[in-house]
Amino acid sequence: MRGLQQPVDGELLGLLIGRDGGGDERDARVPVDDQVAGGAGAPYFQLFTKMAEALRAPQLHPDGTFTPGKNVTLVDVAPLTKDDPQGVGLNSLGLPLAFGGMISAVLLSTLLKHRPVHKVVGSILASLAVGFVVVAILQYGFGSISGNYVLNALALGFGTAAISLFVLGMEGRFGFAGLGIGGLAMMFIANPLSGMATGWQWLPSPWGAIGQLMPIGAAGSLLRSTAFFDGHGATKPIIVLLCWVVVGILMAVIVSAKKHIVAAKADEAAAA
Repeated sequence: MRGLQQPVDGELLGLLIGRDGGGDERDARVPVDDQVAGGAGAPYFQLFTKMAEALRAPQLHPDGTFTPGKNVTLVDVAPLTKDDPQGVGLNSLGLPLAFGGMISAVLLSTLLKHRPVHKVVGSILASLAVGFVVVAILQYGFGSISGNYVLNALALGFGTAAISLFVLGMEGRFGFAGLGIGGLAMMFIANPLSGMATGWQWLPSPWGAIGQLMPIGAAGSLLRSTAFFDGHGATKPIIVLLCWVVVGILMAVIVSAKKHIVAAKADEAAAA
């Protein structure tokens, strides 16, 4: 919101965010030229429009005098697409991400038993396929996102791979119980904390920030970055997803290899 040359009062303070998206009430009370407020979807733009209208209106004081309204210009810096102004397609990606990663992990664990390297390669290839197919549907079928198709597909595939490899790693470490633990963690912890439907900044602190350290939240931020912000802000989610990928691969390959070595030694000892 541009043109806030005077301190902002009232309940609107709680909805205004500082220049870098991390401002607080004190930031909103000082005279500034620009304030940035974040939200995903048409309802938030309507909310900010009403806020701007309230700030423009003259203020009536108890003594009957008026204070002129503030000069406020509302700019939607990254609008959603015309075909999906509510952001329904983008906001509903949480469950497909979780299911895509979990299903590929379950299938690979079942079909490629005792082949950890094949599982990892299969997980990466399946995740890339999911990314390209789902983004094609979102971008060209429903028009929910814009931007570079290949980058969007790679972003979604990266997120799917982080989930799939982590669940595979859990299976390598804990057996089939690990599949359930990893899947439940993605479904009931990572998905609600992802902020996919609203933007993580609108979740209660510190849960929104925690959700960005999990695969679904990081994947959502990465896809928003490539689809609407030309890749700006992609560094953190890439690092987060890379960490999950590395942990998943290490658990899937190294732990599984150790189990095989121990089992082989046990067989040799039994034969002797």
